[in-house]
Amino acid sequence: MVDKRTSRRFAADNRAVSAVIGFILIFGILVLLLTVYQAQIVPQQNAQTEFEHFEDSKNELIELRNTISTAGQADVSQFPSVTLGTNYQTRLLTINPAPPAGTLQTSDKHNITIANESSEYDLDISTRFLEYEPGYNEITVGPTRYEHSVLYLDERERGNNVSIIEEQNLVKDGTVRITALQNEFQQTGTNRVTLELYPQDEVNASEFPESEHGQNLTVTVPTQLNGDYWEDSLPDGIFDDFDEEQDDEPNSLNLSVDEDDLEVNTVGIQIEPDEGAATNTDPQGGDNGDNGDNGDNGDTITAESIDDLTQDESSQTQQFTFTLEGTELPNQGEVEIDVSDVNSEGVDYANAEIDSSADGQEEPEIREGGDILVYVAQGGTEGEESITVEDLDVDDGTSQTFDEIQFERQDNDDSDTESFEIAED
Repeated sequence: MVDKRTSRRFAADNRAVSAVIGFILIFGILVLLLTVYQAQIVPQQNAQTEFEHFEDSKNELIELRNTISTAGQADVSQFPSVTLGTNYQTRLLTINPAPPAGTLQTSDKHNITIANESSEYDLDISTRFLEYEPGYNEITVGPTRYEHSVLYLDERERGNNVSIIEEQNLVKDGTVRITALQNEFQQTGTNRVTLELYPQDEVNASEFPESEHGQNLTVTVPTQLNGDYWEDSLPDGIFDDFDEEQDDEPNSLNLSVDEDDLEVNTVGIQIEPDEGAATNTDPQGGDNGDNGDNGDNGDTITAESIDDLTQDESSQTQQFTFTLEGTELPNQGEVEIDVSDVNSEGVDYANAEIDSSADGQEEPEIREGGDILVYVAQGGTEGEESITVEDLDVDDGTSQTFDEIQFERQDNDDSDTESFEIAED
């Protein structure tokens, strides 16, 4: 039997209570301090990391902007790099959010148009804008955009204005220097990415339209900036007018340029430019050792409708042949077959094979994901050349009636386009 006096002594013993209470209080204070640190100090430190990365990336984008101009105007390949995102400092007891990744990408294609007064012949040159958008967790900034040598921070979606980082050098010393940026590009992550910038190394088939009666050429440039910026930035006499577009289309900047004061070049991202005509073309009035009379201007190309399309349902392939008539294709003249319309109807031309009646036919090129089929004419066809396109993947259930296929012939003087129908089998 337990002594009642001993039980009373244990019940009245409180010698360790103060230590336990002290430990609980200290632990609670530490948890509170850690919570405050997580809620206030960690975001501030991470915001500082993000701001430092923003400043570094701005400098890298300035370098990228400069190398695009250098690649095009000096005809020298460039390899700038951009760090897309960043990493926060390592923490022991607190937690960081996911590392902020950034995205560097090109826009859709838009045309730069060069036209004379009559607009009977317009030269279109494809170009793209470039955009970098960080995915910061703490600070909020808009995308940084590049277009026609201008680098700017675009805060308009947040109700703010555009902040110019690097001003335009599109017009310098009275000369308009256009560098069209071509090829699709998109990268997202936190790593450093290198952009390979390749200038066009051959004079393409196209030339500027001829100036009429001493009048200037009109150069229409797509832009996401407003007209006030360009009017304030460009010399009087070169800025012509400005058209604001709707439905998310870029605005149009119209320049009035003497043909002697216009230089055009293109730069391709990752590969050489392959999205349009006329690159590294000297002004018509310039001395390029060529009087521009390399063939019979005004030659036309026609093609007959084709009603002998063959198809193999078991292998889902097709073959069609068409004949170019009406002109003798010059040696090394490039022919583009535009199949973008029918390509959207379930036909995959990405693996198409093109055969020509000319000897020594080079391997064809497949551009735009199968939208453009290209071959190089060898000449000597006496006004006629047969082209066969075969091995086309066709999705099950696809209609075999193609409304229209278009081809374009480019040589040193002309760019003639003709459309023709391919009838149902």
